[in-house]
Amino acid sequence: MAAEAVVTVRLVRSFEHRNFKPVVFHGVNLEQTVQDFIQFVRDDIAARPGLPPCFRRYSYDTMKIIHQPHGAKTNELVMSLDEDEKLILQEGQSLKAAGVANETEVAFFRKEDYGLYKANPKCSWGEGQFMLYRGEGDLTLPPSGSGRRTDNFLLYICCHSTLDYSY
Repeated sequence: MAAEAVVTVRLVRSFEHRNFKPVVFHGVNLEQTVQDFIQFVRDDIAARPGLPPCFRRYSYDTMKIIHQPHGAKTNELVMSLDEDEKLILQEGQSLKAAGVANETEVAFFRKEDYGLYKANPKCSWGEGQFMLYRGEGDLTLPPSGSGRRTDNFLLYICCHSTLDYSY
């Protein structure tokens, strides 16, 4: 019997905008080749209901391991930029030989976009921009110039910027 696993695939649409969508696949055969799994994921996301068209129609071509069970997670919001030789899945290998196990999380992205982002890893939000969270699940951008503290809002700072708490 072939080894089966639950694999989470993070569809990375944009590194700069931190735009990604996780999709969970159950019963993944770890003996299949990386090419077969890539084609399976492409076919699945093209027909998956509820997935925005920008994710369904994007030309993904590369997979990289983001997280393995019982391992440390990266501090990067989308995925780590390190250890490409070890973590990028090579097409001639089986998933198991490439290091994919049960509950592994992999990123699926366009290699050209990754190369550009890796050469200049900047967030398009820029330093000092932030979002307000109301607590009911909706995220809204604050109106221009509103940086005052409000008790019923939590402040989220994007891209590792610092906040001046002097009022």
